[in-house]
Amino acid sequence: MATSNWHGTLARWLPGGILCLLLSLSPASEHQKTALSPKFVAIAEKGLMEARRALATTPEDVERIWQLGRALYFRAEFTTGKERGELAEEGIAVCESGLARVPDSAECHYYLAMNQGQLAREKLWGALGLVRAMRDHLRLAALAKPKLDHAGPDRCLGLLFRDAPGWPVSVGDGKAAVVHLDRAYSLASDYPENLLVLLESRLKRGDRKAAKILMSQGGAVLEKAKLILEGPHWEPYHHDWAARWKDIRARLGD
Repeated sequence: MATSNWHGTLARWLPGGILCLLLSLSPASEHQKTALSPKFVAIAEKGLMEARRALATTPEDVERIWQLGRALYFRAEFTTGKERGELAEEGIAVCESGLARVPDSAECHYYLAMNQGQLAREKLWGALGLVRAMRDHLRLAALAKPKLDHAGPDRCLGLLFRDAPGWPVSVGDGKAAVVHLDRAYSLASDYPENLLVLLESRLKRGDRKAAKILMSQGGAVLEKAKLILEGPHWEPYHHDWAARWKDIRARLGD
């Protein structure tokens, strides 16, 4: 099952001058590691085909609707340009159709926001409007089902607030970022993504002392996840988590 992987900065989604602004504020290496390895694209493609077939058999099933939205988001992680934009637009339309049937579906709000994030990565104009819409859908998902995708709504809100430019340009808010990332970790502390984004955020703030304290838990969390999160669909994430964990240890001199 694909899960959200918003460990990188919002520079993944924002083009033009805003992208340049964000790149100027963060180490370049951070932006080169945001995408999952392309060697796993076949897993994403297979998941998308299965989700399409499942929805075709029961086209009004909201669970299968958001599962297709999730699969489209995940497949878009492995491409760029026009193809990513098309996958994201399809994912947005799919999730909106689910919300038309079940307006309070946390999953539809969540994966709608995820696909809006993918589309924003390809938009020259309109990206900031998408970011605000993402914030609103993530908030609704967090209220309805906070533990969805291992506390994904709070995790993604934290990254959104952390990396977006602040007012009046966009929604960036450092204090809100801390609140949401801490909440995601408290809701699902055994999920590697929550630990890693918290560590990366503390390093981004220059809080090495807090990062070192938190890092003491990292190895155990990653090892436990290898035993619990099994199957081909988890391979891209274990690969990504291991690389980021290695990078964090190197930055902290461990």
